[in-house]
Amino acid sequence: MPFPTKIRCHEVSPQPNRRAVLAGIAGLIALIPVTSASAQGEVPLADLVGPEGQASDLARSMMGRTVRVRGYLAPSLDGREFAPSESSPGVCQLCGVIHDPGATIKINSAASESAPPILEPVLVEGQLAVTGPASTVALLDATTRIL
Repeated sequence: MPFPTKIRCHEVSPQPNRRAVLAGIAGLIALIPVTSASAQGEVPLADLVGPEGQASDLARSMMGRTVRVRGYLAPSLDGREFAPSESSPGVCQLCGVIHDPGATIKINSAASESAPPILEPVLVEGQLAVTGPASTVALLDATTRIL
């Protein structure tokens, strides 16, 4: 069988621009914590929080158990209470705005723990609680580890 002497490149139409490619890569990176969470026995944040931000049925059934979640921590005012969310609450490097961080819960870090990192992917483990009249999901005495 003869080998072709020329290699031809065919133009792909429409051609994606740099911004579209970067947005796609950023979207895939943002999904990594969510897709790998279930494989390691972790509970996805979206499974604990309903669409209105209140505790889901799963969260209510797991009250008092120790659970692990992956997410990104927003800055804290008191250094002890944090809010992990599905995606980073930081400014988007593509467009310069802060996007919706997705499902968010509240954590109270363990007293002996140093300040957890903010705006970085973390694994948080603590005792699941549903608190207050707004049915807020919280992890008590949580420990945080950078991923």
